[in-house]
Amino acid sequence: MSARYHTLRDRTVAAVDRVFAEPIRIIWKDDRVPVGIEAVLRTAAQVAQSMAGGRGQAWNVEISGASGLLYIDRARYPEILPSRGDEIKALARGDAYFEVLRTDTRNPTRLICHLAESGRAGS
Repeated sequence: MSARYHTLRDRTVAAVDRVFAEPIRIIWKDDRVPVGIEAVLRTAAQVAQSMAGGRGQAWNVEISGASGLLYIDRARYPEILPSRGDEIKALARGDAYFEVLRTDTRNPTRLICHLAESGRAGS
């Protein structure tokens, strides 16, 4: 049994993905075949979050140690679970590769992968 707001929440996630998601390839650290998905990728400059302390008291804090965050829709990709050491290729960004530092599985709608820039480029 789900809460009444779950339908609205799921529609909101899908609407955000329609606007912000981009093609991503996940390259597993083991021998699995790489998989293509669409997910929301935010890089370091985009990851800065506003921490509003009230009117006129806003400041920015960047997520320490992360070059980006990848938000994967859990309902759309239930079989996907990137882990530390897997690589992410942002297909619409040329040779942009990222390495998964960790994946937060606590969010009910999204897997949130914390990323670092990968040393791999042009591959």
